[in-house]
Amino acid sequence: MFYKSFKTLGRGVTAAVFAVGIATPALAEDGVEAVSDAFYGLLNEMMAGIPIAARLAPLWLDAEGVTAMHPIGGRDTGLEALLPPYDGVASLATGGDIRLDDQSIAVFGDTAIETGVERGSGVLAGEEIVLDYDQQVQVDPV
Repeated sequence: MFYKSFKTLGRGVTAAVFAVGIATPALAEDGVEAVSDAFYGLLNEMMAGIPIAARLAPLWLDAEGVTAMHPIGGRDTGLEALLPPYDGVASLATGGDIRLDDQSIAVFGDTAIETGVERGSGVLAGEEIVLDYDQQVQVDPV
């Protein structure tokens, strides 16, 4: 079984810490990729308006300090607190795509860290949103 705990490092870079039960780093890395693929697959279902919390729960570490910092705002701590917002987003979503680019996985014993840049777009409550943390914001001088 794999567990995923996310921490947003800023500018859209996400680190995911996995507790993995596989003896070799190569097998553990494959397992981390599988959990990550499952997670982003569910996020894309969420962006299509499909509730995902019940199916997302097994991917997360069920521990007191598990924390999610969301790219559209908010921070939730504890599994019971962090799952409902995903279904809340699903209730507003009518399409989109979220992916992890520049994925890197490092395995340390029974723990792995995944980093990458989340990118994508979607429609929430009729408004188009873009997740692209490489864009620079242009501000007109005052």
